[in-house]
Amino acid sequence: MMVDLTEFGLTDYENTVYNALVQTGISKAHQLSQKSGVPYGKIYTVLASLEQKGFVKNVGEPKQFVAADPKVVLREIAQKKEKELEKFKTHAEKAIEHLGELAARKPKEPFEQIRIIEGYDNYLNLSIALHKEAKQEWCSITELTIHNEHYDATADCIKRGVHVRLLTYMDEKDKKNLELWKKIGAEVRFIEYTPTQFSIIDGKEVTMRITGEERYIALWLKNKPLAQNMRNYFNILWKKAQR
Repeated sequence: MMVDLTEFGLTDYENTVYNALVQTGISKAHQLSQKSGVPYGKIYTVLASLEQKGFVKNVGEPKQFVAADPKVVLREIAQKKEKELEKFKTHAEKAIEHLGELAARKPKEPFEQIRIIEGYDNYLNLSIALHKEAKQEWCSITELTIHNEHYDATADCIKRGVHVRLLTYMDEKDKKNLELWKKIGAEVRFIEYTPTQFSIIDGKEVTMRITGEERYIALWLKNKPLAQNMRNYFNILWKKAQR
């Protein structure tokens, strides 16, 4: 039985190889290729990525590989996600406080400062609506999934002249989707896996998403200073990202 660890930032190949290595113990690359079914031509790339993420250790000469203790490595990732969630909550509270001050100064302005969205379908509907309203730019750290209505809304906003830039973590299953996104004119670059996904719309609005095993939560914030700061952060990642 294979345990699905893609929620912990592993690609399908990495997940398969790590599961195989946990079962077999110390193994050579060709043995892992045979055990996991991952092509030998890709096995070293997969192992190097797993080693970088802390799931695999390289021991001995010639090269042999051993799985890091699942209890240790998964606990470390869980703790890292907890810290990121706490930072996210703190950031959200500061944004709420700041927007509350703005609302107090301009009580007559019809301005929605923050909205919490629960459930992926609800977020998807919001994102579609925001794509339809976008005028200049859409920057997003996201997965390259395809949902027809959302994809069409993105294509339409690109046709209107909106500059769409996407940062994503490339998975084997996303390769076909990548071509579809490029086909409609979206610019795509690649970064290391990041658990916090966000979008900046026209430098004025921000959506942030947190995925979990049981809940999908998103924040929608209309706050230009926050949007500009996150756009600056996005641009830093964009410059470092692979084409």
